Amino acid sequence: MYTNLDTTTGLQALRQLFQTYNNLIPASFPRVFFLTSLEIVMKNNIYTFGDTSWWQLQGTAVGTPAAPLYSILTISTNFLDLQINIMNNNIQTSIYQKELNLYLCIPPTSAHPTSCFKGLVAGRSSDTGHKTHLQRTSSG
Repeated sequence: MYTNLDTTTGLQALRQLFQTYNNLIPASFPRVFFLTSLEIVMKNNIYTFGDTSWWQLQGTAVGTPAAPLYSILTISTNFLDLQINIMNNNIQTSIYQKELNLYLCIPPTSAHPTSCFKGLVAGRSSDTGHKTHLQRTSSG
């Protein structure tokens, strides 16, 4: 999930966190240095995988010790069909639907097992709050 967290969004969230909790952060804390250093780490991550080296172009830097805490502090992300936020020390989730969601369903004539259709209908009806009707076609 770390690679799904946009670096610019993450850094903006930390700046906002510093502003929100300004009175709780010691005046001697080097905020500018901290944010600048974190930006360098997040935007210039080079890591090795096997015998190859990779420059990570997007998302939270993989493999850095800062990644878990950075992700926790800045998480407000859309992941699969969930929108996940941390507000007032609580994790809040809601259903996320992409703007271009076409609500396409598996056609009843496909080769999918029957269980796929039953799960799809039950899942989609609970997602949208609507009753879903499925007309089964005869197979021939």
